[in-house]
Amino acid sequence: IVVAAEPELVALGLYDHAAVLVTSDTSTLHLAGASKVPMIAFVNNGGAGSVPRGNCILKVRYVNSPQCRQSVETKLAEVLS
Repeated sequence: IVVAAEPELVALGLYDHAAVLVTSDTSTLHLAGASKVPMIAFVNNGGAGSVPRGNCILKVRYVNSPQCRQSVETKLAEVLS
């Protein structure tokens, strides 16, 4: 049996089986809102940044990425422990 599915639906199924998702401000961020997966969202700076939906455990603006490294590592350790 061959099943054809939209790539977004395949990705959503994978998200539901993941322990955590680390994503940038792209379609993966928007799609993750439909999943139960905890996510760390890296988003655009200022008003251009998306508002993560769903189970966002940490939101980091691109400009703040270097300063937030420890926060990202801590959240990943919490989820993966």
